[in-house]
Amino acid sequence: MKTYIINLQRSPERKEYMQNLLHEMTSLDIEFIEGVDGHQISDADKDKMFDTAKFEKRYYHKCRAGEIGCTLSHQKCYQKIICSDNPYALILEDDIILYQEKYIFDEIIKRLKKEIDTPVPKIILLSGWYWFLKTRPLYNKFKITNVYDALLTHAYIINREAAQLLIERKPFIKADDWRYIKEKGVILQAVRPHLISQKWDDSFTTLVNSPKTNISMPWHKRLKKCQHSISLKLLRITGHFEKA
Repeated sequence: MKTYIINLQRSPERKEYMQNLLHEMTSLDIEFIEGVDGHQISDADKDKMFDTAKFEKRYYHKCRAGEIGCTLSHQKCYQKIICSDNPYALILEDDIILYQEKYIFDEIIKRLKKEIDTPVPKIILLSGWYWFLKTRPLYNKFKITNVYDALLTHAYIINREAAQLLIERKPFIKADDWRYIKEKGVILQAVRPHLISQKWDDSFTTLVNSPKTNISMPWHKRLKKCQHSISLKLLRITGHFEKA
C-alpha cells in the first residue's frame, strides 16, 4: 500500500525514527512528504492558503500556526493521491507507535485493501480515540467499525474518491475535524482494537500545539456543542469508545 509519511524539514530525527520503525514492513510502499510548517508561513501567504476567518467562526478560538500547517500537510497528501495512479493510500504522521506485531499489521493492511478499494468515498482510521456505532468482524479479534466521531490524524487510509472530496482551494478546518469530513460525504470507519498510537512519551517535542485563545461562542452554538458532548458521553458509557 502506498504510504505517505508527513515530516517537517526541520525534524530529521523524526524521519530517521520512522525509517527504523517501518523498514521491515513488507506491506507498505513508503514515501516521505515534506510537511507544511505553519510557523514558517508569512501572514500574507497564510491568508492566501488558509481561511482563518472561517476557521474561527467554526471553532471559536484563534487559529494556531501548527493547526494551519497540519491541515495543509494533509491536503498535500490528498493532492498526491489524486495525481498518482494509486486508488488509495495510508497517511501517517511521523510520531507513531505500532500497537500490534508487524506480521499482524501486514495481514490487516492486506485485508483493508478490499475495504478501501471502492467507488464510495471512504477513510479507515488505524488510530484510536474514536466513538463508534456498529461493528463487524475483520480478522481474528479485529473488527471494523462505523465511526460516529473521532480525534487525531496520525494514521488513516483514504481512497481517491475521498481525497477528491476533501481537496479545497482554501481550507479552513482542523485536519481531524472528522464531523466535517463526514458531512462532505465520506464514510468514516476504524479498526478496533486500533493498530497505531502516537508517541506521547516526550521523546519528541510537539510541533503543533500552543495555548489557545478562545473567542466568545453564541448560546445556540454552545447548546449544539453540549448536545454533541452528551452523545459522546453516552457512547463512552455504553462501551462504544476506542481510547488512544
